[in-house]
Amino acid sequence: MNSLPALVGAVGGYVARVLDLMPFPQRVRGWLRSMNRALAGINPYAPLVAAVVVTFLTVRLVLWLFRLPLIYAWQVFGFISGNNVIVLSWYNILAHAVALLVAAKLVYELTQEDQ
Repeated sequence: MNSLPALVGAVGGYVARVLDLMPFPQRVRGWLRSMNRALAGINPYAPLVAAVVVTFLTVRLVLWLFRLPLIYAWQVFGFISGNNVIVLSWYNILAHAVALLVAAKLVYELTQEDQ
């Protein structure tokens, strides 16, 4: 039964290497780390709550940005997609995948100082 922790460690290491390859603004990284230090001084669970709130707002922002072409350029987008529901479904899947990647990178950067 020792293979499960090893597998989790291997997958976690792989995900960490992939997230390390994704760029992240240094200015935002510094701001997040200083925010985590200040919040940890207030309450040990405050950085976790802040990470949840910041990540939720970031995911909502990414999904909103993906909706803008559908709202303001529907004539072009509808013409390109042929008003096909399957194409719109793939666009929705792409939007959620990007939001998941952004959220994963943000959580990774927020927890980097703990390791």
